[in-house]
Amino acid sequence: MAAFFAALHVRGFGSLIRWEMRFRDYLVKHGAKNPPDPQLLFLGIDSESVSIEELDLETLFAAVPRESTDFRALTLISRQWPWPREVHALLLDKLCAAGARVVVFDLMFPKPSAEDVTFRAALDRHHDRVVVGSNFVQDDSERWVHTLPTPSLIAQTQPLDPRVAFVNFWPDPTDEKIRWARFRLSVEGLERHFQPTEVFLSLAARGVVQAGRSDLIPSGTDKDWFFRYTAPPGEGFRPLSVYQVFVPKYWERTFGNGARIRDKIVVVGPAGNWQHDEHDTPLGKMPGPEIHLNAINALLHRAFLKEAPLWVAVALIVLAGFAAWLVSLFSPEPRMQVLRGLVGNVAGVLLALAAYNYLDLYTLVIIPLLAFNLGGGACFIYEFVVERLDKERTRRTLERYVSKDVVHELLDNRQTVLNALGGSRRPITVLFSDLRGFTTLTESADAVGLVTQLNEYFQRMVRIVFANNGTLDKFIGDGLMAHWGSIVSDGEEVDACNAVRTALQMRAALAELNAEWGERGWPVLGFGIGINSGEAIVGNLGCEEKMEVSVIGDPVNLAARIEGATKQYRVDLLIGEPVAKLLGDSFVLRTVDQLRVKGKTRPVEVLTVLAEQTEETVPPEWLILYEVGVRLYRQREFTRAVELFEEAAHLCPQDFMIQEYLRRSEVYAIQPPDAEWSGVHVLSQK
Repeated sequence: MAAFFAALHVRGFGSLIRWEMRFRDYLVKHGAKNPPDPQLLFLGIDSESVSIEELDLETLFAAVPRESTDFRALTLISRQWPWPREVHALLLDKLCAAGARVVVFDLMFPKPSAEDVTFRAALDRHHDRVVVGSNFVQDDSERWVHTLPTPSLIAQTQPLDPRVAFVNFWPDPTDEKIRWARFRLSVEGLERHFQPTEVFLSLAARGVVQAGRSDLIPSGTDKDWFFRYTAPPGEGFRPLSVYQVFVPKYWERTFGNGARIRDKIVVVGPAGNWQHDEHDTPLGKMPGPEIHLNAINALLHRAFLKEAPLWVAVALIVLAGFAAWLVSLFSPEPRMQVLRGLVGNVAGVLLALAAYNYLDLYTLVIIPLLAFNLGGGACFIYEFVVERLDKERTRRTLERYVSKDVVHELLDNRQTVLNALGGSRRPITVLFSDLRGFTTLTESADAVGLVTQLNEYFQRMVRIVFANNGTLDKFIGDGLMAHWGSIVSDGEEVDACNAVRTALQMRAALAELNAEWGERGWPVLGFGIGINSGEAIVGNLGCEEKMEVSVIGDPVNLAARIEGATKQYRVDLLIGEPVAKLLGDSFVLRTVDQLRVKGKTRPVEVLTVLAEQTEETVPPEWLILYEVGVRLYRQREFTRAVELFEEAAHLCPQDFMIQEYLRRSEVYAIQPPDAEWSGVHVLSQK
């Protein structure tokens, strides 16, 4: 990856270069700035200066003689732009009289004018303290032509008059932004009267030379010099309106009667966008004179920037790729890779900013960061794919033997109870199911067919357990054990509802399987399901050679006993009272009995589930009669209980529990039980 980006950089890939330039603009905006030199002053020909009307003169020149040069200058300024060149002559005289070291006109005077005599005289008077702009342009044949001031102002001599300098800035070809300046320029074959070896100076360079600091101009001809900008447009060099120079109250208040101009390099040029002399810079649109001021400021402070050599750029790209590999190697966890990747990106930006601020150096940033991020991303994706494939392969193998949520914890969350042999206590809901008469069936049925049938049964039942977020604990012969809340819990109530919902779906699935098996000529099967809730111990049980995630405790044993009781009550589902309390009104429940199972002294209330409660669910009419009858039965009102059970039996004559309670009530109505009778039925079998 690093070699690829290094090759792109060496070949100068356009899109990457543009992004690199954008980052350099970021450095220019947020990095160290070159403070404006107090020797520099910007007199702006702004919209206010070019829109003065003669009606304002009376107010501006109250008590000032009409014969004064200031009044004359402002009268000429009030005319339409471009101003008569006498204005520039008066301005130059006044600035030089105030002690300006150099006056730089960022203006072009290519054509003769009637007032050239006056302006030329002023230029001659101050020939060592003035600079006038020229311009290099390309004609229709793309031939460079040097547009000079008209000879009526400055004679076109050979070599060029030292008062003339070019105003051009050549923008970056990638995005047309001005980032550098050329202070010396040689042009061959421009025009016949120029020597091919002549060197022209820029407006900034010529201004510094006229100020007596030619030593500040960097060596090298036709060389682009990156310079530090001062501030966003209008903030570093705030323009002062030209017209105010000729207004007495402004001359006193703003310019201190000339004190503010003394020993200054004064740049005169358009301010604002009224003349469309604005150019793109890293800091935004900036007037041309302000760019010249930034260039002069860079010369005065030697505030130039260098580009890192090519070998440094290539080394940075290679190091970035190596760093990406190290991050991937020493950060196996994805979160740590992302965190260290972010740190690496921030460090790269900060190092580039430090090099810009303290070493005056532009270093390559975007391409190394691309190499770092894409290299790290490639390593991450590779490791992720390999790990995912390996994990999926392991997952599929394990899921053939243990529950999906157990596999999830083993592979994705290893810091859980699964890694502790001691286990932990948790509220869980346990489900036991067992096929009826299957053991007897194995004695005579075809072994292959029976195993096939049993596997189909388990496939459907286990799928239902998993669909309801249950954990498959184990297969017990033709039965299975599952639990909720042991590994993953959605809350005790939700776990209990999921367990009961599983039982109801298993009931429906078995009916569908029996229909299919009947068509094949296979025996139909029935089952019993027992569900109970309570606090049990969850943990890794076994030895080092084989571990098994399981649950142990009284709620588990009781669930197994409740499942066995389904045979006696001829129902396929029984739940313990703790489960019923957790279900709330989510299901239609039916009281079955109070049991005292083998090995227990306290009775247990058991119920069965008729259906899940929905808006369309309507409990059967006999259920209310049955429930009231059971309550009367337990209150020893056997005669009234007989009446209700008979009425319920009329509505549902084949129901075993109605018949059983009717039989018990009739017996006790004739021969009441002793005083210690509590309605508890003792279950003598497991």
